[in-house]
Amino acid sequence: MTKAIIFDFDGTIADSFEVFARALEKILKRKQTLSDGEIANLRNSSFQEVIKKLDVKKWQLPILVIKGRKEMGKHMDSVNVFDGIPEALKELFEQGYKLYIVSSNDGRSIANFLDKNQLGAYITRTQANIGLFGKVKTLNRLRKAEGFSADECIYVGDETRDIEAAAKAHMKCIAVGWGFSNPNKLRSYKPSIVVNNPKDLARSLNLS
Repeated sequence: MTKAIIFDFDGTIADSFEVFARALEKILKRKQTLSDGEIANLRNSSFQEVIKKLDVKKWQLPILVIKGRKEMGKHMDSVNVFDGIPEALKELFEQGYKLYIVSSNDGRSIANFLDKNQLGAYITRTQANIGLFGKVKTLNRLRKAEGFSADECIYVGDETRDIEAAAKAHMKCIAVGWGFSNPNKLRSYKPSIVVNNPKDLARSLNLS
């Protein structure tokens, strides 16, 4: 029986892709902005494929995360919540689920975003500032600290690496089609279910 729902933040709750893309361009010192075609191509790629296509070296990843976090923090005021997410979080909260956030984004940026959009009351705890490959450990630490077994938790995310992290943490995963990754790409990684509209999140818990 599901008791805890753990959300990714960027691309799942916050519509921050534009800010992310501009930060990426700046950090990678790209002379041109990402075209619509390039973005579509990246959305049809796994995280590892994205890194390769952008010619990011493994040693650059920690630097990319730190600089990206700072750069995104400068522009979070312009980031909106996805349509339907406030209502979805409210519905899940009122149904008695414990809601959490696990993210590589900055904790203060997330807290300010939640306050601005009056969502903070729905979130029990946020685990922020995690590394690109630290989600599995964080998911396990969080659910143990909160007293849940893996089968009592569902992870909700918008990227293929979210699906992989949930599987390694032995949790079910709801993949959302309104974020970074293309829904067809998400399905190829076999999440518990793919949801394309926030209003269907509560109903999807019975299907996952």
